[in-house]
Amino acid sequence: MRIRNQSRRSRAGRMAAMACAGALALSGCDFDVYSLPLPGGADLGDEQYSVKVEFRDVLDLVPQSSVKVNDVTVGKVTDIEVDVVDVFRRSSAAGEFADQAVAIGARAVWFQLGVIDHDAFRRTTEAGVPMVMDTCPVMEWPRLDHL
Repeated sequence: MRIRNQSRRSRAGRMAAMACAGALALSGCDFDVYSLPLPGGADLGDEQYSVKVEFRDVLDLVPQSSVKVNDVTVGKVTDIEVDVVDVFRRSSAAGEFADQAVAIGARAVWFQLGVIDHDAFRRTTEAGVPMVMDTCPVMEWPRLDHL
């Protein structure tokens, strides 16, 4: 009985090996998962794209961090550009956001209607960053539209 079981096992092993060899022969043995193009790869050619991301606060911005899609790394953050940091906070907390905006190189800081912090205004403008305080952009754009 043992001889029969070993004979059956060796025959099953040979069949499995032949099936694997056949599958490899039919596939051409040159499939490489690393040759598949992934979005965000090093060479996108004409298919480059920009991604606009909004963060809860500016401290969440991290240069050189990886970019993942479904937990697969597809690139990295290479540059961060911040045009305007628009602050909708109480006046007592708004200065911290102005300081963060200056630290990340924002081009301007805007404190909404009712948000006033003169110390933050002084620090921000001394750093060379234009700042608007206690003003609503929706009200200002029509007035500035003719400029």
